[in-house]
Amino acid sequence: MPLLERSGDELRVRGDLLPFSYFPLRRGERRWGRHTMVYTSDPWAVISDSVDKATAALAQLAAGEAGLSFVEQAKEYFRAAETARSTEAQPLLFYYGFLNLAKALAIARGQQGLVGKVRHGVGVADLSAGVMSAELEVYPTKRNATPSINAYDELLVALTGGSGVGTKTKYPLADLLSQILFGHRLWVEATRRKERFVGLERVELQHVKKANSIWINLVVPESSLVWRGLAKRTVVEKANLRPDFDFVRGVKEADGQVLRIFQQVTPTTYGARPSDDLMNLIDTTKPRLWRAITSTEPYRRYYVYLSEPGEVRLPQLMSVYLVMFYLGSLTRYNPSMFHDLLESGLGPFLREFLSSQPHQFLYGIACEFAKREVSRAAVV
Repeated sequence: MPLLERSGDELRVRGDLLPFSYFPLRRGERRWGRHTMVYTSDPWAVISDSVDKATAALAQLAAGEAGLSFVEQAKEYFRAAETARSTEAQPLLFYYGFLNLAKALAIARGQQGLVGKVRHGVGVADLSAGVMSAELEVYPTKRNATPSINAYDELLVALTGGSGVGTKTKYPLADLLSQILFGHRLWVEATRRKERFVGLERVELQHVKKANSIWINLVVPESSLVWRGLAKRTVVEKANLRPDFDFVRGVKEADGQVLRIFQQVTPTTYGARPSDDLMNLIDTTKPRLWRAITSTEPYRRYYVYLSEPGEVRLPQLMSVYLVMFYLGSLTRYNPSMFHDLLESGLGPFLREFLSSQPHQFLYGIACEFAKREVSRAAVV
């Protein structure tokens, strides 16, 4: 049975509506306050400033200098990739940009061992395997008598605050390709698979002041479910919403559009003010969402991803990172195989990936550095 709809008001901070984002608040000296979005055509400046401030606060000035150097190296790799005359030259250059950003973010988070010998922490099990059969191996960082610092694991820890890889693990490349948001319909056409992403109309921060409770609603247009033949129960299960979310009855907008609401089952009860617990609430929802960063209002478009049973699910930036590593490995060790891949049915998808995902990754990781939403403003 669906949930009984819980009614609330849109969350406001000091009278102003607080829209959903990954970083709606910033931590002040005593309490949380509303955060604003940064509009910039130069996310590199935001990243460098964030590294400088974070390492100064941690009293790690030497590490900060290394972090800034990694950022500058990443910038040069990006520039080289963007100006490359051949598509075949781009993946490896972009990957090394990703790698240096990963090390810089880990330094900004106070993680140790990022200066010196740092391994990639990922490899291709069999580079000759076809793209739909290939597997990527990821390795945990080890800090023992013979330490092994692995960039992939360090990035995962920096982004999620979790414990990282844990043990050596294999990820099917096909699972990662299906999780790439940009160019997804080209992937659908090439593989003859079903579309996996469902776009959200909006994400709502809801509030009942008398009950000191807050929760999140994921709002989906009914029409986007109907034309794909998706049952609401299927969305709950495949989008990894259970057990925290379930669907409630639909509501009608003023224009007659029917919306479906996937609501958090149990609201979060806060103490003095909702801002005290809001960021924890968002952190538990963030892994279930994918987003596109745009240069026009509302500057973010959110999606849920419908995975198949047994499929590996990774945070959005991590799957992009691994796919770029794979493509970079092909261009380095088997360029003829990469060329053939570009000429195959997956070619349009991969070209779109190389065209759009690096800048989505750049702006997405800039948000993580700054712990603040960063977007490119529309050109006037």
